[in-house]
Amino acid sequence: MTDDPDADADREAYEHHRDVSHEIQEACDTVLAAHLGGDRAAITERLRVELASRGHWPQPAPWVEAVVEEIQMGHHYRVSGT
Repeated sequence: MTDDPDADADREAYEHHRDVSHEIQEACDTVLAAHLGGDRAAITERLRVELASRGHWPQPAPWVEAVVEEIQMGHHYRVSGT
């Protein structure tokens, strides 16, 4: 903590964003590790479950589609801020 309330608020916002990014990354990594193959519906549902269990559902549909597509191809999706 500093004597500058704006600096403290900025730091808190940064730390919150970092923590959320790590939780979302963990959810994406868990889905990839589940080896669901190319089953888009199964990947989407598992991603929904993993994100919801961490308090991060719903997410924007275009983002979900991008993550599912990467996982479907066996690629690691990197969440910004992680």
